[in-house]
Amino acid sequence: MPAPAWLWLLLGIGLLLILPLLGGPLVLVDLAVAALVLAVVTAAVPGLDAGYQLVIYLATTLAFLPSCYAVAFRLRGRRRAAASGHACGGERGVVVRRGRGLGVRVHGETFPARAADGGELRLGEAVTVVRIRGITAYVRRAEGSPASRP
Repeated sequence: MPAPAWLWLLLGIGLLLILPLLGGPLVLVDLAVAALVLAVVTAAVPGLDAGYQLVIYLATTLAFLPSCYAVAFRLRGRRRAAASGHACGGERGVVVRRGRGLGVRVHGETFPARAADGGELRLGEAVTVVRIRGITAYVRRAEGSPASRP
């Protein structure tokens, strides 16, 4: 195996080992994958000019970037939704504006909201989360809030 192939291989493995230890974002795994791909290319084509190696590295990085973002986004979304969904049942929140509609803010996170009884929500109203299905919070007026009194 030519010397540049070993260098790219070590860089790729090093990045794969160091990034998780440093808490680096999953998107940076793209850099390690590109280094490993370049190790294979330089082993298959000995004597490849350094300029071509750099171009191949950058092209490979750009090619893998969208897929790494997609994987990182899906993993982050699953963890967040699962944790938030279990943690918010019975929690109190406040109705806030969310895009064109209304949402509920609980522990600093905003969820799309619907009234569990099918009623209407009012901006600024104190609510209690009944359940979360998907990303939508089903809420009822909180006990003691002005709107819940007769």
